[in-house]
Amino acid sequence: MIVGFLHMEEFPIHRLGWKAFQDLCVGVVEEQTKRTVQTFLPSNDAGRDGAFVGRWDGHSQGNSTIQCKFTSKANLNLTLSMLIDEIPKAKRLAKQKLADDYIILTNHTITGSSELKIRKAFESVGVKRCRVFHRDWM
Repeated sequence: MIVGFLHMEEFPIHRLGWKAFQDLCVGVVEEQTKRTVQTFLPSNDAGRDGAFVGRWDGHSQGNSTIQCKFTSKANLNLTLSMLIDEIPKAKRLAKQKLADDYIILTNHTITGSSELKIRKAFESVGVKRCRVFHRDWM
């Protein structure tokens, strides 16, 4: 083991629970983007677990939506079918100009093929740019 480097196998992120995972995601996004992230009540978040003004890549123009997808099963691959309920919500958010960046943060693993399908599906409904960050990115 390399000192100071945490392997995901050493930290069972799937045991956090969905709320703790969502809180972790917000903290990571705040640190990565250097922006304050809004969170919403889980009972009526309108397809947004979090949001911030600006773009993921540092530009100040635009609005970004964060969607967190948690699993309690280790090594479960994320697929487009797991996100199918989010697509109509993303379409509404894009029409409202709230999804210049649509950021999916998950503790699932993901294949390159699934990541491409997910991005294409969200961008086809008006999201300007969909990004998927999986377990190993966290």
